[in-house]
Amino acid sequence: MKKMIFSAVALVAFSFAGMANEIEEKKEIVVKTIETTSDTPCADMWSKDVDFLMDEFGASLDTAMALADNAFEKCLDDMYGC
Repeated sequence: MKKMIFSAVALVAFSFAGMANEIEEKKEIVVKTIETTSDTPCADMWSKDVDFLMDEFGASLDTAMALADNAFEKCLDDMYGC
């Protein structure tokens, strides 16, 4: 639940920052999702987070990856106590 709230708040913050310098530019990005399980659940979560942010919130690939990176680092900290 904390991860979802953090992601939503961060998404809103990045959205406002992105709208400040909004330049209309269209890029087509193709992202392929691989349904295999990786060595860590954190890597699986990262992939699902990126897909979720892009699909549900319409986030750009860069924004989705940045938010997923933060959640990934927190997952690793929780998992390995770094």
